[in-house]
Amino acid sequence: MIKIENKPNWISVTKLFKEGVGSILEDLKVGYDHPNFRKYNQRLNQLYSRKESYLYPVQIIRDKPYWEVTEVFIRVNTSGTRLRGSDLALAQITSAWPGSMRLFEKFIDKCIEKDFYLDENFLVRCLICIATDQAKFNKVGRMSSDNLKYSWELTKKGVQKTINFLKNNAFVDSSALLPSPILLVPLVYYSSKRDLCETMATEKGFLYWFYNAAIWGRYSASMETRLTQDLAALSIEKPWIILIDNIWQLVGKGRKISVEDFRGKSISSPLFFMMYVLARKNQARDLETGDIINYTNFGRNNKIEYDHIFPKSKLELFFKNKLDNSKRKKAINEISNIAFMTKRGNIIKTNEDPDSYFPKVYNKFNGEDYFKRQQISYDLNLLSYEKYQDFLDERAEMLVKKINEFLDSLK
Repeated sequence: MIKIENKPNWISVTKLFKEGVGSILEDLKVGYDHPNFRKYNQRLNQLYSRKESYLYPVQIIRDKPYWEVTEVFIRVNTSGTRLRGSDLALAQITSAWPGSMRLFEKFIDKCIEKDFYLDENFLVRCLICIATDQAKFNKVGRMSSDNLKYSWELTKKGVQKTINFLKNNAFVDSSALLPSPILLVPLVYYSSKRDLCETMATEKGFLYWFYNAAIWGRYSASMETRLTQDLAALSIEKPWIILIDNIWQLVGKGRKISVEDFRGKSISSPLFFMMYVLARKNQARDLETGDIINYTNFGRNNKIEYDHIFPKSKLELFFKNKLDNSKRKKAINEISNIAFMTKRGNIIKTNEDPDSYFPKVYNKFNGEDYFKRQQISYDLNLLSYEKYQDFLDERAEMLVKKINEFLDSLK
């Protein structure tokens, strides 16, 4: 496959069918003035025109039980296009329990109504963990429909209670900023049988684990092994103690966030998630409109966006001859240069320089309070483009201090 992809005359048929002929010609850098434009354009259009009439080979299996057909499907797919273990497990579950997919889809729609976008693969992962007390899928084929149905009821209960816990206790209004939905699996597993807030110690313990698991990427590698290890801890008293210790074994006991963890990071960092958690905890407000920052705000113009405090376009010009493209992009998009705003507030603000914009916000809302709620420094000496890196250092220090204080309060 790699040899084929490296051939200069190879194109992605998938991309052609999805994005059209123009996208392929653009990738090939073939314009109207290219000597082969007419020939390539004709051939690509000829192939593209077959999209609606392309015949796919279909093998119909008759007079075989559903479970046997599923086994054929699994064997064929494991030999060809690689599917995730959860995809194959889902096929086995739906064969053993006809009609289950419809139940999963219906429940997914209910989760979406609460701003949590959890797919079938996530639900299957939770179901298997609850049914087998481990995270691997190799026991799925031996599960009866009665066991699946019983475990599904527990799974629904666990997911519902976990979403309520995140919204009401963890300042997580939506799955939009979660570093990974896998972080929720231990919470779902535990809350399918017990309550996450049955005592103050339980609530704080799970919150402390959840935030640290997000920050340090607990399931970013060896996911099934680590998840199985954590599930084993959930059957003992005060399980959060063992869960936390499992994290410390990988990153160092009691590790705290540092300024170095922030500098150079983009919005893909789990620390961006913690910035939002902190903003929600502080009831942060849009610097332009004064509206509360919340991912579940109603109305298109009230949806939450992230805004570059020092405008992106102005930073591009400032760094144009100072940094190469990669370093320039990294510096501009650092999370310490990001503030949460509503869509409407972001539109109104435009790309005004912070040294003129900040005093307006200060006067409008009577002081520094709205800046402090998002740990944004109001030191006017740091608002020039020459002081941009110093501004990032200052904000990173403010964020680190407040996040560490928040985590320490949960111990």
